[in-house]
Amino acid sequence: MAGLLTLAGITGYGQEFRGGSAARKEVAAGNESYKKQDYNAARQHYSSALLREKENAAARYNMGNTLYQMKDNETARGAYEQSIAHTTDKKVKAKAYHNIGNTYANENKWQEAADAYKNALKNDPGNAGTRYNLAYANQKLKQQEEQQKKEQPRDKKEQEQQKQQQQQKEQPQSKDQQQGEKENNNKQEQEKQQDREERQPQPRKPQPSRLSEQQAQNILNALRQEEKRIQEDKQKKGRQGTRVRSEEKDW
Repeated sequence: MAGLLTLAGITGYGQEFRGGSAARKEVAAGNESYKKQDYNAARQHYSSALLREKENAAARYNMGNTLYQMKDNETARGAYEQSIAHTTDKKVKAKAYHNIGNTYANENKWQEAADAYKNALKNDPGNAGTRYNLAYANQKLKQQEEQQKKEQPRDKKEQEQQKQQQQQKEQPQSKDQQQGEKENNNKQEQEKQQDREERQPQPRKPQPSRLSEQQAQNILNALRQEEKRIQEDKQKKGRQGTRVRSEEKDW
């Protein structure tokens, strides 16, 4: 099916649109600008008509078409809905619902588009353009549903993987895992300590001093003199002790 949506065109004045002469002139001028694709001018004329007659359904419907051509789908929908609220003509309502469906189709909202086309057919069951648009919307809606079904298993698989990863994070570690992690931490700390020690400046070891021959001889002589003095002191004390003991015996 070709991807070309039909748009219900602008409307003039029939029996339903009995506005004042000033409002009629503005709507007619707006229609002429619309046909020339001068949509800014058409919008100004329809706005002028609504200032003169707020409930003018023709001006609101044609304003909706102008906004539609200007790619303002949301504001166009509001204009179409206002035209539906201010008319009892089923043909006009059908055209407004038809174009509301088109605004949703432009936004790929195919369910809303299909619902609007159905409302249009309730008011004008034989409209071939609306039937075509409804079939097109239903085809797009089916494609959209099939795509969602394809994506659901993939999304579900990704969710399961994320759930398993989260559960693994939350599970307490076994003793072996804890011991392994502790040893690994200790090893890392030792390596850091060793690295810090290697970076620190090492103290220089004291080097033993070397004596000259004369210095060594002088030290040796001094030791001998000291030893000789000690021996002489011992001998003196020995003699004094002997005399004391003999005097004690005579006493």
